[in-house]
Amino acid sequence: MAAPAHTLADVELELKAVRWMIQAFGPEVRTVVMRNAIKTRDMAQARAPGSGRYAAAIKVKGFTEPDGGYTGKVFVDRIKDPKRGLLAANLPIWLEYGTRYASAKPHLIPAFAIGRASFDADMAALLRRVQSQAA
Repeated sequence: MAAPAHTLADVELELKAVRWMIQAFGPEVRTVVMRNAIKTRDMAQARAPGSGRYAAAIKVKGFTEPDGGYTGKVFVDRIKDPKRGLLAANLPIWLEYGTRYASAKPHLIPAFAIGRASFDADMAALLRRVQSQAA
């Protein structure tokens, strides 16, 4: 049986390093998270099919996690039609993947893929800067 990749001391050391990074660079991490979440929302809205009500229902929300991390959430809010009330909660899934009656109109997953690549690049740049300052 192979030895574990990390000992408890290694994990504790990594956790201390992550906590230090959050304390030292938390505002910059929040900025990167929210900037990329907003970019992702904007791309999804631009690619969204149909009426402007559906695109307007694609929103972003940022919140702090219990561990001190920060999350930017892109989601589709409930869509209200003035004549019919609330529309189906499954509408984003039906639009993204299609149904037996309607072809797929991918807009969320492509936006998330592009947003993820942008987020990864921005976080890598921030990490390089953090490492250069720590050295």
